Amino acid sequence: MQHLKYDMQKNKAFQLALKKNIKDYFTNTNQHIKGNGMMTFKVIFFIAWMVIGYWLLFSATSFIQTLLGYLVSSTGALLTVITVGHDASHKALSENKYVNKFFSYSWTLLGLSEYLWEAKHHHSHHSFTNIIDYDQDIAQSKLIRMNPRETYCLFHKYQKYYAPLLYIIFGFFAITYREFKLYSVREYGNTYSKHNLRLLFTILLMKVFYFGLNLALPLLLIPIPAWQIVLSFLLTVSVAGLYIVLVLAVPHINRKSVFKNPPKNGVIQTDWYSHALEVTVDSSPSSRFVNWFTGGLNTHIVHHLFPNICHIHYRNLTPIVAKTAQEYGLTYKADSFINLIKDHFLILAEFGESPVK
Repeated sequence: MQHLKYDMQKNKAFQLALKKNIKDYFTNTNQHIKGNGMMTFKVIFFIAWMVIGYWLLFSATSFIQTLLGYLVSSTGALLTVITVGHDASHKALSENKYVNKFFSYSWTLLGLSEYLWEAKHHHSHHSFTNIIDYDQDIAQSKLIRMNPRETYCLFHKYQKYYAPLLYIIFGFFAITYREFKLYSVREYGNTYSKHNLRLLFTILLMKVFYFGLNLALPLLLIPIPAWQIVLSFLLTVSVAGLYIVLVLAVPHINRKSVFKNPPKNGVIQTDWYSHALEVTVDSSPSSRFVNWFTGGLNTHIVHHLFPNICHIHYRNLTPIVAKTAQEYGLTYKADSFINLIKDHFLILAEFGESPVK
């Protein structure tokens, strides 16, 4: 694909003011941009949640206990990855690069490759958010039309009805098929990756670890019928998949966000900072609860603007971004988490209509 770049001479005053205001916040509060004491507590909290879940799971002697163990261990692992592993993959968790690298491998807890996650997430989604053909997150599957330039099929008119079902099975799809699909992809944004057989072996090893811990061992150790264990496992994978889609897709795929075609001359006619404001919408940015359980990804704009800053600071930084944007005539977009989910399915309904009138 053509190499793209932003016109960083656009809105230069806004860029400088935003960087200065964010820097001043940390100077005035005597804080560091990486994790603080509260983040350390959060790391311990979610890891303990996960460990307790696995203890409950492997101590189970009934279907209800097994289901409870799966729910606690699965949500613990999921929230550890979203709140800790995600920051670590952006090198935002700690000043120590080895700490970041260690916790970035927590993606293994979900049976996923941190290498492929970073290749797709950093070089495709973060670099070229909502730019068609360059952001792989807005073209997940031919079954669902997530952008206005995706090839239209007649069955897309029903996607507003079947999309929730696809989201529910997304977790199992991500653990199994999608990683091997991503392995076959070589271009992520402007980056060309040469995957090797060692990576393929590592991916297979992660699958063995994940299914061994979460399915094979429970089948061997928990004294209840196998179908009840498999059912409990599938239910929790479904919950995790639905959560990931809603937290990561909703901020960008909604009626308030903007979708852009890649420019023919390779130059995006805006700066990267203003672009992030155009294509991203925050959800319940003032909610402590939503912030805590989404790893700060409800304050998604700050995350895209400053991915190297730990999410524990996002809630305090968001008003600074909003105010600075307003001062320079730019629009900061936000809505409640519930309203944004509704808006997400409304735009899926719009994309389900035939583009040919």
